[in-house]
Amino acid sequence: MSYTYTWPNAEKTSLKREDAEGNVAFVPADPLNRDYAEFLSSGATAAPYVAPSTAKASEVEVRKAYQEESDPLYFKWQAGEGTQQAWITKRSEVAARYA
Repeated sequence: MSYTYTWPNAEKTSLKREDAEGNVAFVPADPLNRDYAEFLSSGATAAPYVAPSTAKASEVEVRKAYQEESDPLYFKWQAGEGTQQAWITKRSEVAARYA
């Protein structure tokens, strides 16, 4: 059977092994492990570890910007102390900044 291998973490403590049908197994990187020993003896290589995207941090930043910049204008508008247009304009500015 043919497999593709990927390092799922930077420490290389295990391998992600996937077959042609999409079945996945995580193999401990231990030479005493039969599947890992097979990987080593096969001459196969593993794709490098790729760190997860930092998109979540960006989402947090966007939420914070809305809370600090546009939400106060919304509440002022609701209290009759500001305009709806000021709130909409600020929301658009925040959205454009993080687009």
